[in-house]
Amino acid sequence: MKRYIRLLTISLLIGSLMPASASKLQDTTVRPQTTILIGGQISQSKKALTLNKTTASFIDYLEKELNTKFTLKQYPWLRAMDAAERGEGMIFGIYKNKEREQKFIFSEPIFADTIWLVTLCDKQFRFNNISDLQGKTIGLQPGSSGGADFDRGIHSVFKPEYTTTDLTGSFLRLYQERMDAFIFYEDYPRGIEFALARFNRQYAVKGTEQSQPIFCKIEQPVTKIDNYFAIGRKADPSMIQKINQVLLRAKKNGDLDKIFKRY
Repeated sequence: MKRYIRLLTISLLIGSLMPASASKLQDTTVRPQTTILIGGQISQSKKALTLNKTTASFIDYLEKELNTKFTLKQYPWLRAMDAAERGEGMIFGIYKNKEREQKFIFSEPIFADTIWLVTLCDKQFRFNNISDLQGKTIGLQPGSSGGADFDRGIHSVFKPEYTTTDLTGSFLRLYQERMDAFIFYEDYPRGIEFALARFNRQYAVKGTEQSQPIFCKIEQPVTKIDNYFAIGRKADPSMIQKINQVLLRAKKNGDLDKIFKRY
């Protein structure tokens, strides 16, 4: 009995000394109603989930309006969609298309992404429509979408160069000329300018003054497309319905515009 009490005391002591973060990491319970799935990559340069200021502000706003704390989980895009379809949470930032509408229940639209083509500045090409990509190699993530016209052009108009790396890997492959361009999702104001400035600095020749940028965007965007929350069709839709009420109010009172135009 004394030995049992001693072991119990030691266990309780260790538990009390365990950092809160470690305890949280051990909680693997899936709570689909309050889990938000985000597509993205963890890499050597980005070892943890990070949100841009606009998205973080929006999630904070939802939590306050719903009096709910969300758990964020990041997976490669295809895995995030599979998890959402299985009912493991709500995927954030997904576009609608006919195939996805058969698998998911979508929220009200949240905001619109502008989709750009990023190229090497000395190898830019004219782009007005998808036919201008004929014979080219375009980088994109597996399962991602560039809008209906762009998606129809995969394999039939251009060759996809699928990458499971983060943005750093896409710029590296472009620099190595393994693709003619890659699609960039601008999900907050001036996001493309910030990214180009960052990677142009990174790839500038050390010890020299870089007068000409290496990476550029093609001035004509591929498209502008709405983002949504979505859950699998067999999942409980109650949280999506609550989020829809918040989104409709936020659009009416101007809160949504303030969030997505703030940064």
